[in-house]
Amino acid sequence: MTNKLKTLLNTFGLNFQDWYEFTRYIIKKEKERGTWNPEILGTWVDTLSIFYALESCKSVVGENNTCRFSKRALSKKDLNTLLWHLNHNRAVRYRRGSKSKINYVKEVGDELSESEARRKLSEFMVDFSISNYPIPLTYKDENNVDDLNLMNEIFKFQLIAESELHTKVNDIYRDCLKLTQISADYKIMLFRTGKETLAKNRKKAFERLLTNSLKEEDNAEWLFIGLPSFVEWELKFRERKKLPVIIFTFKGPKPDDGKVKLDNKSEMWKWN
Repeated sequence: MTNKLKTLLNTFGLNFQDWYEFTRYIIKKEKERGTWNPEILGTWVDTLSIFYALESCKSVVGENNTCRFSKRALSKKDLNTLLWHLNHNRAVRYRRGSKSKINYVKEVGDELSESEARRKLSEFMVDFSISNYPIPLTYKDENNVDDLNLMNEIFKFQLIAESELHTKVNDIYRDCLKLTQISADYKIMLFRTGKETLAKNRKKAFERLLTNSLKEEDNAEWLFIGLPSFVEWELKFRERKKLPVIIFTFKGPKPDDGKVKLDNKSEMWKWN
């Protein structure tokens, strides 16, 4: 596991937990006011936590890069619900780092009026990706490009990710297969943490999948991360450090015998 992959994992982990804790704070304030409605708690918490954490990795994988993520993962209802609760909890603005999160979610939700938000909410091949420059620059006329230095680079993905915390088991592997067919420096597969026996079976399944589908010239570094949902984390908050997180890593290319073996690095996850 390279130092850069360690930094990537640490950056993702800290920001992922930060969002979970931020959401918990909002819920706590709602309960204190007697305005909390548990029915609004949906998968949007997990989705936005993951995408927020992935976006924070931009500076790790490159400079002046751009990211985008799947619109289908963020329903308008969930976004509106989250925005309402953020905007009705003014106290969170005084918490460390909270302002940036509020602005982040506003930008995502305001897709109709902000071109930047529209770009970020544009799915392209995978759930999430970071590239060295925006897709439109691959076909724009040079006279309409502000930074001509970018035109001297070949468009490439620096990081791609698939997030499947709330899907069927088979869908996890189908989406992981996408990652094997797309070139990128870093590849991340996110899934729901299961029992220990399931984790062992999942490791073997991922190894078979990469063995049978990974291209010989693929030198990408891989992170497989199994996480608990927000609800699971919240239920065991006082004992959260005991919550299992699964981490497998792999650095291409495939070995000479063609059989991929993942390294188990689950001990590297640290709960706040």
